[in-house]
Amino acid sequence: MSGNILHVILGFIVIGATSVQISQAVDSQLLTFLLNEMSNFRTSSLAMENEINELKTAIATLTSHNNQLQGLVTSLNSQCRDCEQHLLGNVSKLNSDIQTIARATNTSVLYVVRKHEVFEEHFEKLLANQSKDFKTQIQNFSSHPVIFSVHGSAGDKLQFSGIKFPQVSIDTPPNYNVATGVYTVPEDGYYTLRITDGILRSLKNLSPFMVDGHRQTGCYGLDQTNNAFSVCQIYVYLRAGQRVWTQDSLEFIHTNTTVFSGWKM
Repeated sequence: MSGNILHVILGFIVIGATSVQISQAVDSQLLTFLLNEMSNFRTSSLAMENEINELKTAIATLTSHNNQLQGLVTSLNSQCRDCEQHLLGNVSKLNSDIQTIARATNTSVLYVVRKHEVFEEHFEKLLANQSKDFKTQIQNFSSHPVIFSVHGSAGDKLQFSGIKFPQVSIDTPPNYNVATGVYTVPEDGYYTLRITDGILRSLKNLSPFMVDGHRQTGCYGLDQTNNAFSVCQIYVYLRAGQRVWTQDSLEFIHTNTTVFSGWKM
């Protein structure tokens, strides 16, 4: 009996020792696992801390950029307001200029229209006066014509100081001086002066007609061949008392058949 109890006690002692050894082994493994987990956690914590620091740096950079953008936006808003005010000022000035131009244009148009009306009125009056004068001249010419026509000067002698025509076909009223070859204008007005059967050579807008010593223009001549005869006629305004005559020159030579005439229009 006592032997069995001893065996039982020894069995419990062996079992207890074995349990203690097993428990120590388990605790050692658990401790190793925990240490590994703590090491991994620490590594992860350090990595997370680095990431947090990087995030903080990025946030600080973004905050700085945001501040710069805010400053730029504020500056742009200020410039935009200035531009808007400048544009509004320019638009207002442009509107004012357009109104000024419009008023000036209207004034110019009215001025041109009025000038045109005044010109038409003046032209109508002038035309009426000219018509009256023309009718008066026609009546005067019909009632007392002013006309002369002379000829018969010998063509064998050049007369540079004045051609004298001895034969008078008509002279109403009598104002042609046969001795001097000078015709004295009896009345103010427009006259036609005409000379025929003369040899004209390159007159170049000159004529053989002299008025108070001044050679008149208005007659063109061409170089002639075979002593061809030509006609020269001009229109000139003359006053009463002025002296008119013709004379030979390097460009004009009279002939035996040359006729000098004139009449008031």
